[in-house]
Amino acid sequence: MALGSAFATTFLTLAGAAVVTVRRRELHAWMEGSAATTAGLDVANDLIALSGLVFVAAFFLTGWWLVELRRVAEWYQPSGLQRRSSWWAFAGWVVPVVNLWFPYQLVADSSRALRSRVTNFWPWWIAWLLVGVGRVLDPTGGELATVADVDRWILAEQVNAVITLIAFVCWWRVVRGATSAASTAATVGP
Repeated sequence: MALGSAFATTFLTLAGAAVVTVRRRELHAWMEGSAATTAGLDVANDLIALSGLVFVAAFFLTGWWLVELRRVAEWYQPSGLQRRSSWWAFAGWVVPVVNLWFPYQLVADSSRALRSRVTNFWPWWIAWLLVGVGRVLDPTGGELATVADVDRWILAEQVNAVITLIAFVCWWRVVRGATSAASTAATVGP
């Protein structure tokens, strides 16, 4: 669940960046007024919008996965360090300020309690934070008024796509390790 939705979000982000990269000239012509419309921009906007919807689904699926992971971790190692309540599995991603470290702690604490083979969560977390920063720091602010704005927006989409891919690879490693450890814990018992 958590991996499938993350994969879909990553795929759509990469596809959107690829479309605007390949259709750069078409976007320039549209911006300069020599083209009435641009299918490239329409497709990119559709992919970005769909990515946003999938991201919302990923939020719920990841929260659910994290609640279940924590439940198994608490059962397997009742004395294990759990710095946050389980309800933070959802709230921790969206509450301002604490969203900068609570999700990391939830994943790390549950994974460590289960003795996951993944012991370093920083690569995933740093990449995840950079994805958020990349979206916030889009130099155009979503407003495309000049050809230079289009080029800056395309570059921002490309950079964010690469960071999203790195974050997904790191997340895949974390989720697979934690899920495998939870399965083993459920089979072996405390």
